[in-house]
Amino acid sequence: MRRAIALWAALVSLAACQAAAPPTPTPTQPPPPPSPAADAQSLIWLEQPFGGGTLAVYFYSAAEGLCVRFLADLPAAQPVSACAAPQAAAVVAQGVVQSAEGQPYTIIAVRALQPEVSVVVVELRNGESYPLEIVEGGALLILPEATQAWQAAPIDAFGDLVGTLLRLNP
Repeated sequence: MRRAIALWAALVSLAACQAAAPPTPTPTQPPPPPSPAADAQSLIWLEQPFGGGTLAVYFYSAAEGLCVRFLADLPAAQPVSACAAPQAAAVVAQGVVQSAEGQPYTIIAVRALQPEVSVVVVELRNGESYPLEIVEGGALLILPEATQAWQAAPIDAFGDLVGTLLRLNP
């Protein structure tokens, strides 16, 4: 009987201690959503010297899907971005950037979205084509002139087209 009374007293004491403990704080507002920079898919794919500054190519995701962006830290440079169409095998961003000396360069950045893509062939409006090998998910082409690509073909290791041709916007 003494044992039962001691056990009951211990339980009452424990309950009293728990009742006196301050409540665990609960958040009154939900935490803010993560910023786009905090997205697990956002990363700098490449950063290299370019035209008297630095060129950076980013892979990120947005509401439109998986995207690629490049930006040179030169006075007249603007960021250039492109996001993939649904089910696309790759995404291509292209633009013309002037070096610090005023020389125009065409920059074409590629992000492969399917692991089968090993090369993306970029076709220019002047008829030239450039097979770009995919390295760590992307490829970069810099041409020392202002020109424009009109389509790109994602190709696998066997030379077959992966998905469909990509029609590029100027």
